[in-house]
Amino acid sequence: MATRRPVKVESSSRARGHVSWRATNGSSRDRLRHPKQATVAETQRRPSSPANTKGIPDRAATRRESASVKSRLDFLRLLEQLPEAAVVVSGQGEILFANAHTENLFSYQPDEIIGRSVNAVAPVGFRARPVGAGLDLYGLRKDGSEFPADIRVSHVNTSDGGLIVATIRDITEQKRAEESLRESEARYRSLVEACPDAVTLTEIEGRILLCNERAATLHGFRKPEEAIGQNAFDFIAPEDRQRAMEGMSETLQTGGVRDVQYMLIRKDGTRFAAELSASVIADEDGKPTAFTAFVRDITERKRMADALQKESASLRLLEAVAFAANEASSVDGAMQFALDRVCAHMGWPVGHVYMRDPCGELVPSSMWHIDDPDRFRAFREVTQATHFTCGMGLPGSVLASGNPAWIMDVTSWPHFKRSKEAKEVGIKTGFAFPVLVENEVVAVLEFYSDEEAEPDEPLLEVMAHIGTVLGRVVERKRAEEALASSEARTRLIIDGACDAFVAMGADGVITDWNAEAEKTFGWPRQEAIGRPLAETVIPRRDRKAHRRGLARFLKTGKGPLMNKRIEVTAVHRDGHELPVELAIRAARFGESHSFDAFVRDVTERKLAQEELARAHTELEARVKERTAELSESNRLLRREISERKKADGAAARHAAELERSNAELEQFAHVASHDLKEPLRMVASYLELLQRRYKGRLDADADDFIHFAVDGALRMRSLMDGLLALSQVGTHGRPFQPTDCEAVVDKALNDLAVATAESGTIITRDPLPTIFGDAGQLEQLFQNLVSNAIKFRGEEEPRVHITAQRKRTEWLFSVRDNGIGIDSKYSERIFVVFQRLHAREERPGTGIGLAISKKIVERHGGRIWIESRLGEGATFYFTIPRKERALTR
Repeated sequence: MATRRPVKVESSSRARGHVSWRATNGSSRDRLRHPKQATVAETQRRPSSPANTKGIPDRAATRRESASVKSRLDFLRLLEQLPEAAVVVSGQGEILFANAHTENLFSYQPDEIIGRSVNAVAPVGFRARPVGAGLDLYGLRKDGSEFPADIRVSHVNTSDGGLIVATIRDITEQKRAEESLRESEARYRSLVEACPDAVTLTEIEGRILLCNERAATLHGFRKPEEAIGQNAFDFIAPEDRQRAMEGMSETLQTGGVRDVQYMLIRKDGTRFAAELSASVIADEDGKPTAFTAFVRDITERKRMADALQKESASLRLLEAVAFAANEASSVDGAMQFALDRVCAHMGWPVGHVYMRDPCGELVPSSMWHIDDPDRFRAFREVTQATHFTCGMGLPGSVLASGNPAWIMDVTSWPHFKRSKEAKEVGIKTGFAFPVLVENEVVAVLEFYSDEEAEPDEPLLEVMAHIGTVLGRVVERKRAEEALASSEARTRLIIDGACDAFVAMGADGVITDWNAEAEKTFGWPRQEAIGRPLAETVIPRRDRKAHRRGLARFLKTGKGPLMNKRIEVTAVHRDGHELPVELAIRAARFGESHSFDAFVRDVTERKLAQEELARAHTELEARVKERTAELSESNRLLRREISERKKADGAAARHAAELERSNAELEQFAHVASHDLKEPLRMVASYLELLQRRYKGRLDADADDFIHFAVDGALRMRSLMDGLLALSQVGTHGRPFQPTDCEAVVDKALNDLAVATAESGTIITRDPLPTIFGDAGQLEQLFQNLVSNAIKFRGEEEPRVHITAQRKRTEWLFSVRDNGIGIDSKYSERIFVVFQRLHAREERPGTGIGLAISKKIVERHGGRIWIESRLGEGATFYFTIPRKERALTR
């Protein structure tokens, strides 16, 4: 703290009579002695007091000057007493006065700060600042450090332009507090926004001052700004609003409240259950000013709690039914208990059981639960008279599906046969569930309410479990009946068995003995039961071993003779021994054991086995003889097989050699026909030239010789072309693809149009298929066959007919004509290359066309042949496989 310093003003005469102001410090250091300090007192030089005409000073002027000096003194004293730094600055920015707080604040001595520029302590000057404004600036200490300062300035008018008075306050702590406050508010808002619950800051009267996004969304607003200003009590349902206001009074007294549940209303009017916790915010005096509320939507939690409560009740119901079912002595008793408990659990007035009869229909039973028999009499009567088949009505639908079913309004369901009676007695909703034994529906329980109810899936699931529990009762009763029946059947089986049956307890005493045992061992049943087994049927020499084996089994649970079919020696009552076959099986009942055995007298079988052994010996001898014979036969057969394998190998090699030879021949034919065409063409050309130039110029023999040479050359060229075409069938074919035979035949006939027209041939055909093949070669095939028919036509009008028949694995094509035909003995020869049946002068041609046709058909995986008689025409047949991929070469 700066010390208060007394200030005094000394007045002295100076030049021209002006008054000089000096502010002095009452301490040993005199602040007014600084040359600049006097300027505060001499801010404005005034003329000396005016003298009257007689030269005597004017006393009034003197008094005014004294008053002015006094007011300045008061002003400086006021600045010195201020609790903060104060300076007086000239119009040129020079510090004329600084109080003690200024010296302490800026770390200057009194004689150091006076006369300095104001920029030495405040880097930003004051001249550009509005007078009187509070400015947040930085002060500059003597050591060069800066600090935030609040500077307030005011202007004092003087005759020489005025002075500036400024107060300076260090606001470092204030800035820190403000920054801390901003950080605190930011953290608070961040926490509020991050909070998963709705958070609101509300005035005591309920007006919302602040809320997070969750709060706005919870109340139906798009953003928090829309909720701010609303009254929080308006969001509370009317029935809870008064309780909420009373709770607010309690909150103001206690400082907070937790986990209070209200029904709230959203902006759009929808309602939801909420849980609210609130805490009071008080001012410095402890007076409540606002409160913070945390709101959580507990709709889902309440739904889960209700569902849990409902599920608990359902589980208690299931537990009760299960316990009663386990204790029930009859199926009807268990079903009736279930009817009563389900109706009580649901509050439904009617329940009934349908049982399934041997024919598979549901028939009404006598088991009912009816709260008001008189009211529901008509419905009960029609139910007792109604049977349901699979899929018919509510019980029938459960019978068909094996699952529970729920009908909200049975009176409007078209498949409900008792809707008229249900409407009369006021029944609305019904449901039913099956009683299952494994996957078989054995009964259906149906229930009806006089109020409409939505389907309850969890309840139906519980009912399904109850149906399973009741099914176990039915299954248990069936098992009991089956056990009794099984015991009766077992008794019949034992008594009617062809083998002796003997049962023994753990003490070795006989407990059962059938009629066949009486015959086998000679002991009546009445005498045998209760006797020790060892003394009854076991020879004396084996009795000790029997007792040791029984004791060992009872101790270890293991025995070498158990569960095996064995042969032993038994003794008859009359003492003779007999061979028997038996299988012993042990059964344990609690801590006791029972041993059962079926025993068969095998005396006759032993005799038969001896006879069989003798026959077996004879058979073995015969088998050995036959085996020797078969061994010799096998040796001869293996030798024959070896020879055949050698022959097959030779044939395979021969076939490979033939294939190679054919390939070479094809290559040779192709090369020969192709390479000879050019010299042959030259020979033919020159011969034709000789014929044109010298025909008639030479003698007749020369003309004939030239004609024969030209004709031979032309025939040779035709043969070369045919041979080339034949060699290219297997090497120049195109890949097979779907081929329309209709289009192929059209092209072939178009190429033969001239020959067809000249010969007057009529060509007809049936519909032809699409096959998998080479379109170009198939066209050549049809062209060759039709051309052959035209060439070998007879006297009648030529006719050609083309057909195709679908067979199991192939298409059978035919080309039939009414030509001259051939002798059947030549049916193979005509397909051989260069083989002709007629002289060239009679029928032109090279003898290669049919050979090419045969090769084309074989490339497609088919075969070709001719059926003909001389003078009766001919039919060429060929096949093409129907499979998608034909054999290719």
